[in-house]
Amino acid sequence: FLFVAITAAVMSTMDTAINTGALSLTRDIYQKLCSRSREKNIVFVSRVSTLILALLAFLIATRMQSILKTLGLASEIMAEGFFIPGVAMFFLHKKRPAAGFLSLFLGGGYAIIGFLCEVEILPFNWPVWPYSVPLGLGLCLAGFIVGMVIDKLVTVKWEKKQKMES
Repeated sequence: FLFVAITAAVMSTMDTAINTGALSLTRDIYQKLCSRSREKNIVFVSRVSTLILALLAFLIATRMQSILKTLGLASEIMAEGFFIPGVAMFFLHKKRPAAGFLSLFLGGGYAIIGFLCEVEILPFNWPVWPYSVPLGLGLCLAGFIVGMVIDKLVTVKWEKKQKMES
């Protein structure tokens, strides 16, 4: 009975994580790029996103033999990708989507490349944790700053367009 309960909890958590990732890919990326897409296309993209994320999770699960390394990878991605925008969200009053995306892309991407080097998929000589964290945070901060500039330029351009239409 205990095994069934633990398996159900793991499956539920996995399902939630995959669906949340697919929702983010569909709503935050696809619908922003293709804002006039039909509902049928949105459902298709959502299903493809779910499949891609499930396959990615399967590949990671079969490559990682240690749950501690898997948790370490997850915490490194969160530390290097989410820390700067997470702290900034407490102080900024406006949404800054480009800043969040670029900081996650650079910081989290750096952590993923480090992971791929650690499991010897990529042949680079990459610093291992904890020595990789300062550079990952630096990339996250750089992405956040560049994204803030992009968001500001887009906002100013949009406000000028609104004034001209009024």
